[in-house]
Order: sequence, then C-alpha cells, then structure tokens
Amino acid sequence: MKDCSIVSISDIHLGHRKNDTFEILRCLRKELIESGILAQTDILIIAGDLFDRLLDLENEYIPGIQLLMAALLNACERFDVILLVVEGTPSHDRGQSHMFETMAKAMKSTCELHYVTQLDILYLERYDAQILFVPDVWRPTAQETLSEFKELLKAKGLEQVDLAIMHGQFEYQLPPHVKSVALHSSEEYQKLVKVHIFIGHDHTHSRFGKIT
Repeated sequence: MKDCSIVSISDIHLGHRKNDTFEILRCLRKELIESGILAQTDILIIAGDLFDRLLDLENEYIPGIQLLMAALLNACERFDVILLVVEGTPSHDRGQSHMFETMAKAMKSTCELHYVTQLDILYLERYDAQILFVPDVWRPTAQETLSEFKELLKAKGLEQVDLAIMHGQFEYQLPPHVKSVALHSSEEYQKLVKVHIFIGHDHTHSRFGKIT
C-alpha cells in the first residue's frame, strides 16, 4: 500500500433527539471544511452511524444535512479526496447515507465516492490498497462474519487486506464479564489486516494495536 493521509469519523448520529443536529452540522463544517484539513487528506472515512434514526423528507434537519453533504462532496472533489462510507447500525443509519450517492449524481460530482452496505473488499488502485468493509450486524454472529471475510480473501487470492473499515465492537472494548456473539476478535482481524483498522460504534475513543 502506498503512503496516504486518512481522516476517519464515525457515530455522528444526525437527528439525535437529545443533541442539536444543527450544532453538529456546524461543527462538522468547521472541522472538515473550514479548517482546510481536506487539503492535506487523501482518504476521508465515515465509519457508520452518520444518522441516529430515520428522518422523513420534511424533517427540519434534512436541508442542512444535504447542504453539508454537498459541501463535503465539493471539498473532496476540489482536493481529490476519496470518500469512503460504510453502513452502520441498521436501527440508526437506515440506509440514509445513500444520500451521498444521490447528491453526487445530482451535482455531477467527480469525487471518488464509495458507499458500502455489505461485507466487501474494495481495491483502490490509486494507493494500491485492498480495503475491507464490514457493516454492523452483517451476520448473526461475529464468527460467521469472520468466516465470510476469510472466504472472500480466498476468492480474491489474497492473504491479507491493507485496511479495514468496520462498524461494531471488538472484545477488548467491553468488560470481560459481558458476553456477546457480536464481538469481533481483535486478534483475528489484526492478523488479516496489514496496516490499520478503523471501527465505529463504541463512543469511547481507544487504540489497540492496529485498531482505532
């Protein structure tokens, strides 16, 4: 994989009933667009849960969300940033990040955008990078998801991917007494990912080996 600069965000939860979405949008605009950070960025990742709940078209937040999406697409196009978006928790995102694709089409944007809703491996030729995408609750158990990932590696003739973009939790992110079939194995994924794993869902920032 070639060197590149990556910015990753997740769990924005637009439309949350207890947090001001207009303020969240203002902060996103300030940090991602007005700050100029995208001028030094090669890949922008949204690792799930951009939305908190299903929003109707007449919802007061929709125009602001669409304006921010348009501004992000424009900035990514201007600075030649690849935008990668993975679907988060089904009860939160509800497929609404698809609006990025709709906006890009309406704007005739040349931004390289990849919105991924299923377990998949994407090859980015520009950076010679194989990237794994794992949406939340992809299979009933984490072991089934891992098995499918390994099968996909084999089908593509790969032993590892370079990066992983996930939504969910690893076992180290919860206390030992909490048992869940939905916990990914940090040991297994770090063996199969060469460089770094970006995972959303846990709202507490942490770093564990290759995982943030």
